[in-house]
Amino acid sequence: MSLPLSQTSLPGEYISFRTHDDIFFEIEVDYDKDKQVITVKVVDYQPSDTKRFNIQLAKAPVRFIHFAPLSWQRIERYLASYTMKALLKRNIVFEETGFVRMNDHTGSTFRTAIDRGRKASEGAASFVSDQESGYGTNKQLNPVIETITEEAKIYFKDAVFELGFLSFSYQSKELKERFNLKIENHFLLPEFNAIRNYFPKALGGKKQFSIKVRFTLTDQQVTDIVTTSPDIDRINEDLLDSVKRMRIAGLTKTPLQIAVDKSLFSSADIFDSFKEEEKDGNVFNQSEEEILNMLIEAGNIRNARQLQYLSGSKHSASHKLRFTLKPNFGFLFFIEGETKNHFCWELLNSHATYLWSFDKMDSDIKWQYKQIEDIINIIRDMGRENYKQQYRNNPAGSDLIFSSIDHRDAGSALKDGFVEWQHRLRERLV
Repeated sequence: MSLPLSQTSLPGEYISFRTHDDIFFEIEVDYDKDKQVITVKVVDYQPSDTKRFNIQLAKAPVRFIHFAPLSWQRIERYLASYTMKALLKRNIVFEETGFVRMNDHTGSTFRTAIDRGRKASEGAASFVSDQESGYGTNKQLNPVIETITEEAKIYFKDAVFELGFLSFSYQSKELKERFNLKIENHFLLPEFNAIRNYFPKALGGKKQFSIKVRFTLTDQQVTDIVTTSPDIDRINEDLLDSVKRMRIAGLTKTPLQIAVDKSLFSSADIFDSFKEEEKDGNVFNQSEEEILNMLIEAGNIRNARQLQYLSGSKHSASHKLRFTLKPNFGFLFFIEGETKNHFCWELLNSHATYLWSFDKMDSDIKWQYKQIEDIINIIRDMGRENYKQQYRNNPAGSDLIFSSIDHRDAGSALKDGFVEWQHRLRERLV
């Protein structure tokens, strides 16, 4: 179970905990069933056996945790920042008399994070002992807590997209040390590494993103790091939608690297049909219909009405829309008539619709798709006009009927060419 500090009696404006290590407390619990509140008293601030914490399960719902006053001397080691007077005044902590913490073995040697050439303020250094972990009678001195803020720019190519955050390596100018930093953003996914080149374009053409890093040091040792970026914060649903549109627009422009005998593609493999450096996969799991609609919405599509009509009113819902990439980017629709199966090929911004019709009883649909793919391969090699001439001279046979329907008067303001095209198509869909 997990609760934020805002649902506890530890107010965030007066106290914050270090985040670089897990913190375990052994507690005694009183549970108020009606209010769903637990009151806890810490009985061990440094439990030696922490494995049992991993197998604990919440036995009842909890909405709030109230902490009994905490020993200041025992929790100070876990804090990143605090306002001690406020904590004492509000009875959140109390001072144990005659107590001093001896550092454990792992903390007895301090790593110098920064050398400023000055002595620590008198009375501000932590008491360090080579003794075994335990408690003495000396009074513990307050630690020196300071913050360092740096700003920088990071190339997108040097960052890694993770689930909910972006990570990268950073060399601190003042601390003279390298850190692995991360910026949280719940819109980010590991799959975005394949399309990282689109993010600079979507963010205005910047190849780098700006960051601000705040280091918190306790006794010259880094105890907390907070990294933010206004550029990464801009990655949201709207920006990702613009990335989708850029990628789909690129489908009609990107150089291809496809097999000679392959002409029909689904949305699952269309993004992998380009040259090696352009491959990125269907990162957003976009359907064939979504790709078609986004291309139409981009505007300036000569045959947009034909494409909308075929995809929305005629294409069989039981079959996936297929794409063609050569000789031009286009769509293959499957239309089921009463006596025939019809394969309708509509190229983007084309001047005609190509229609092949098979008898339903002659062959199965998979074979018919294979026949169409072979024909499109032939057209890719010889050209559309040569194919139409060849068909007129030597029709394929009674099992296959081919016809083309021109997009007449497509740009005319006086005559609606779409209505005529629609009528001529319907005549053939028997």
